[in-house]
Amino acid sequence: VASCLDVHDVGRLALSSWRCRAETLGTIEELQFGFPKKDDPEAIVAAWAPHLSALRVVNFGDRSSHLTEDHAVISLTRDCCRTLRAMHFWGCAYITDAVAHVIGNLLPGLQELTFAECQEITDRGVKSVAKCSQLRELSLDHNGSITDVGVQYLNGLAALESLQLEDRGITDLAVAPIIRGTSRLRLVILTGSGVADETCDAISRYCPLLENLGLFNCADVTDEGVRLIARCRRLEVLMATSGGISDRSLIPIIRRCPALRMLDLRCCN
Repeated sequence: VASCLDVHDVGRLALSSWRCRAETLGTIEELQFGFPKKDDPEAIVAAWAPHLSALRVVNFGDRSSHLTEDHAVISLTRDCCRTLRAMHFWGCAYITDAVAHVIGNLLPGLQELTFAECQEITDRGVKSVAKCSQLRELSLDHNGSITDVGVQYLNGLAALESLQLEDRGITDLAVAPIIRGTSRLRLVILTGSGVADETCDAISRYCPLLENLGLFNCADVTDEGVRLIARCRRLEVLMATSGGISDRSLIPIIRRCPALRMLDLRCCN
């Protein structure tokens, strides 16, 4: 009995077989929708959704172009809202805030959510997903239209263990309060964002469990902020690629973080 199915491989077969839908789809816990551009997933999603009674994880896209649109995802979400715990969208050019709105309203128990390179997801969509109060992992990467205006609504997601915010329009103004609102974060990735030393200070004070910190291309982060990260004694991975970082901040981290096993210093002057 299958528990994980890649629709790209077997979608046509399952769509044509009632026995497959009736006997197999009810056991599926994870679906991978990685369609090439020539295939439209709407028909498959519409036929499958009513039978996916055990579905917990859905992945749309594989960072390649495809045709997943709002109506297909909304239909699946409505049919599987009782069981879904994780949804991930990569490179979904046609997914909009309408999907985020449905997720926020129908999936309050969602634990993992990713919107990566989804250019139609905006601050309005982020405000909607902030209703998912049980989120443990949240990733908003390179969507292009997300700023502090939307991210500020994420303040209060106290269950977060993993947070990735990778857009230049996101700064200390929104990120630091989120950090201060949770003590469970183990992974924080802020690649290319506009955060600065205030966020580093918040991380050092409110993230005692932190293991992985990514500050790729955070041009506004300086030695003053990075040296504070030495308070995170469980830190294992630090990626601090910024021209404003020097020995002055890194040496204290090396000395005070005994678990450190990876240090990425590209572009550090």
